[in-house]
Amino acid sequence: MRAVAEALGVSHAAPAHHFADKEALLQELRRQAWSDFADALESAGDAPDALRHMGRAYVAYALSHPRRMELIFRSSSSASSPDVLSQSMRAWIALSQAVVRHIGPAKAADSRLVSVLSVAAWAQAHGLAMLWTDVGLPPGMPQGEAARPLHEAALDVLYAGMTTILGPASSLPQAPSA
Repeated sequence: MRAVAEALGVSHAAPAHHFADKEALLQELRRQAWSDFADALESAGDAPDALRHMGRAYVAYALSHPRRMELIFRSSSSASSPDVLSQSMRAWIALSQAVVRHIGPAKAADSRLVSVLSVAAWAQAHGLAMLWTDVGLPPGMPQGEAARPLHEAALDVLYAGMTTILGPASSLPQAPSA
């Protein structure tokens, strides 16, 4: 809490007037980060290719705000607050709606297919974002702004893969029963 107060240029006691403890402060920071992230995903709009734009928005947010992404996805010692869960659901709903638009109403009637494709799209965009923010590309590969065309091409490959596998839901592997 002292470090946060110092970084904000306020007295060491100031955060205690607004937050009961460090976890309460982290919950609020996490809520705000999720809210901003959901805003970025929702900015993809309702276009038929919103899923492609959402992947780009995901990666752009991660590249611009790597510490917020770390805060969003790091483990917490306590359960997420209802406000944090609400903002994370906004992001999930935005992604799921983009998947629904991408696959069309006939296939979107299969909620299992929507769930499978939404999880796959999230995982792929997240994996690319973390590769570029946490790991970095190997030496000799473009870095920083010079890597933007590579980022775009990789996201296009993911989008093309999603488009290619849109066969009937029955062709997707079944989840094991509990």
